[in-house]
Amino acid sequence: MKTEKLWITQTLKDKDVKNLSIAANIPSLLAKVFLARGIEDASYIKNFLNPDINSLFDPFLLQNLEKACSRIC
Repeated sequence: MKTEKLWITQTLKDKDVKNLSIAANIPSLLAKVFLARGIEDASYIKNFLNPDINSLFDPFLLQNLEKACSRIC
């Protein structure tokens, strides 16, 4: 017996999609994805899509990373 799958999508306001698309300078489909995930901040989206090397976290803040590196070497 084959059951059909039901996709449940979130209803988004066209106005919100258009505003975010313009503010973040992204296609409306991508704006829909961000809005569906609760992300509405255009500056956050811009930084997420265009990361800067200076804004990355220091990997050596991870616990025992120095020990892991020495084992690998």
